[in-house]
Amino acid sequence: MLVNPPTPVRARRAGVAGALVALAALATLAGCSPADKPVTALRLVDGRPTLLIAACDAAEIDSVSVYAATGGATITAAWRARDPGSAGPPPAEVTLLEAPPGWSVSDSSLTAFAPGAAYTTAAYGSPGNAYPIDFTLERLGALGPGEVLAGEGHDEATAMSEGDFRARAKDSC
Repeated sequence: MLVNPPTPVRARRAGVAGALVALAALATLAGCSPADKPVTALRLVDGRPTLLIAACDAAEIDSVSVYAATGGATITAAWRARDPGSAGPPPAEVTLLEAPPGWSVSDSSLTAFAPGAAYTTAAYGSPGNAYPIDFTLERLGALGPGEVLAGEGHDEATAMSEGDFRARAKDSC
């Protein structure tokens, strides 16, 4: 004989409690990945897209990628460079499509930037990554003196002064 036979109310409470435990576990796992940081920006240097990297212990960048995309998320070509672990702190700037000293290139199917084409640059690190930045050569060319294009989140980029970018990066770290 069962002392406390299950009732519909107890069964429902057990189901709700189980769902809450599962949600709490998922929230804990999701919380393990630090949020992306606004620690990179783009500008043209001598006509070449150049990624600025702000110093940040919460997103110490060790690889940079740039992707050409058509039709939304379809990647048609990419360039990726990575610090193999011996190059020291990240460089302050990375001219896209040129590996910084000590870094290695793992994909070089993107070899040049074309007018009118859309690109996304991403920078990855430990323990966190930088916001990706969507850009075209025309958008970078339209920046004023002292301005950069900085990621505001996923799929957003804003022109701002380099000073504002550096202050925002410092505040996020």
